[in-house]
Amino acid sequence: MRENTTAHCAQQHFHFGIDVHLAKWVVTVRTGDMALRTLAMDASPDTLHRFATKSYPGGIYHSAYEAGFCGFWIHRRLTALGFENTVCHAADIPTSQKERVQRTDKRDSRKIAKQLEKNDLNAVYVPDESMQHLRSLCRLRFRARGDSTRVKNRIKNLLHFNGIAMPRRDEMCHWSGAFVRWLDALSLDGGPADFTLACCIDDLKHKRAQVLELTRKLRQCCRQSPHHEIVSLLLTIPGIGFITAATLYTEIMDMSRFPNLDDLASYVGLIPRTDQSDSTDPNLGLTPRKNSFLSSMLVEAAWVTVRHDPQLLACFSKLTRRMKKQDAIV
Repeated sequence: MRENTTAHCAQQHFHFGIDVHLAKWVVTVRTGDMALRTLAMDASPDTLHRFATKSYPGGIYHSAYEAGFCGFWIHRRLTALGFENTVCHAADIPTSQKERVQRTDKRDSRKIAKQLEKNDLNAVYVPDESMQHLRSLCRLRFRARGDSTRVKNRIKNLLHFNGIAMPRRDEMCHWSGAFVRWLDALSLDGGPADFTLACCIDDLKHKRAQVLELTRKLRQCCRQSPHHEIVSLLLTIPGIGFITAATLYTEIMDMSRFPNLDDLASYVGLIPRTDQSDSTDPNLGLTPRKNSFLSSMLVEAAWVTVRHDPQLLACFSKLTRRMKKQDAIV
């Protein structure tokens, strides 16, 4: 019986659509334009491999799952086990209105398996592990900077709430050492309000020290990277500082994965959102689908660049004659 099963499955293509979760996976198996079964299993590539080799021995295994919290370690392990795996973007999988309002893990796995069998899934770019870790460090610094900004806003709100006048604008904007010392010496009520302010100031100092340490580590890792020349070359562009260069390097990684400029702009998110119908073509601004790390960083860099590059300044000035400055900078 085992020999008959092996002979029947030999060189047959089996497609596994995986709905990935932390505790369990829901997997749908398809072959020959037919769904064989849908089942739940432990969240492990090795478990899926054992199931595939036992149930469909000698087959050619294809698998796919949605990019998300689990990252790419599943892809690497499945590839090592002999699967031809695809990591796809959840928003690119065709979904009906019924599937959106009645979503289940089984439906999701069946959709993935069906689109995989039809060869209708667009794979996302999978970086190598070293670049993935460097990108994680760069993103952590980005988020730590955002945490620092939130603490600053919390302090400003506390001062306004207690009717404390703020110092000069330049000191407040740059949060100079003198401004932080002024905050340390400030007394609100000698009780809970002072304690609240002191906690916020301590949090701010911790966040600033964390951002500084992350920046130092990022510089060190970029210098040790085999492609450190790329960051050095990016720094020669007007308006590009180290953080912008590191973000460009770690987010794009391989420019050759974009066949043209439109695909690159779409990945960054600097393209218009459209909703054209008949003669109606409203202006909806930029698309919400974007790389949030790159899009904001590039816009900030553009504001600096127009102050240092005469040609781009001339282009920017020409655009401002027919649109707002915020639109022209994009």
